[in-house]
Amino acid sequence: MNEIVELLEQGETVVAKMGEKADPQELAAAVLHYCEAAGYTISEVDALELAISMARVNNTRKSQRETRFAVNAE
Repeated sequence: MNEIVELLEQGETVVAKMGEKADPQELAAAVLHYCEAAGYTISEVDALELAISMARVNNTRKSQRETRFAVNAE
């Protein structure tokens, strides 16, 4: 995590090493560090949280609409 913070302080954008998944906590911390450095207000961070939540909800709904029901007897 310290490496990520150092890179962010240098103005770099870091999510994960190429080819690897980002750790959710590290990703969240990186976004919050960005918000802090960019001078976001608490209201703007709340709006970001809502946007992420709505995107998740919308994608879940889309996935549910496209998933066909099937009974697999074994």
